[in-house]
Amino acid sequence: MMAKIPLGESRYDVCLRVHAAFGSFHRDADKHGIETIVVIAHGTVNRAFLQMWLHKPKGWMDEQPNPKNCSIRLIEDNEDLGYIFPGFERDEVPK
Repeated sequence: MMAKIPLGESRYDVCLRVHAAFGSFHRDADKHGIETIVVIAHGTVNRAFLQMWLHKPKGWMDEQPNPKNCSIRLIEDNEDLGYIFPGFERDEVPK
């Protein structure tokens, strides 16, 4: 487990927060017939979401690089189809 940064949260804390959101996703999907979920978040949250949603093994998130800015990763039918837009490096962001 990674330590918390000052005034921040550890990766474990992020995972707990993401896992808590899963119940809302499933309830809303069942109640309203939602078939598509779009998650827009920072890299650590995105990696935590993917690890838990796809049931990846412990440590998977730590091995994955943080996604680039504005990258888009597609998960369809619980299959990771990878990045459909690779994103931008910090110095490549259009102005």
